[in-house]
Amino acid sequence: MKLIRRSEWGARRPLGRPPIDPKALRGLAIHYSAMDADEQRDHARCAGRVQGIQRYHMDENGWVDLAYNWVTCLHGYVFEGRGSAVRSAANGTKHANDRYLAVCFLGNDTPARDDVTHKGRHALADVIAEFRRRYPKARELKPHSHFFATLCPGDELRAFIRAQLAKDRKEQP
Repeated sequence: MKLIRRSEWGARRPLGRPPIDPKALRGLAIHYSAMDADEQRDHARCAGRVQGIQRYHMDENGWVDLAYNWVTCLHGYVFEGRGSAVRSAANGTKHANDRYLAVCFLGNDTPARDDVTHKGRHALADVIAEFRRRYPKARELKPHSHFFATLCPGDELRAFIRAQLAKDRKEQP
């Protein structure tokens, strides 16, 4: 996994680190930022977009940090957000935030265009694998729209989730 730590992307210090109860975890929720501006040709600009999301979450929403546990980009990198032991604020309901961590793809879902990219899907798969390594009983993958009425994470990432779940079924004995 090409992990970019908080210090490397210029994260602000969180105002709190609400813990997640590992026994309550059911899985991972997948989001997208839904911004064409997040689809940077130059990977060097992705960190600034993650900083912008963190700034919005903290300054406008009043949250203690970036809402996501991880953020991925189309270049195949994973930005450390809240991390694996901290409760998410991204899933839309208390119930969902208590039971699912969150990963956000930095980009949009434009029809007839591969927004996520091969490298972006690989980064998401890396997050899923690491999450499942840490929490082997929390196998579920859900789109953000499963918890909250939204278009997030778009059709392309919903297809990715379905493909991952089909792969899981094939791998089970």
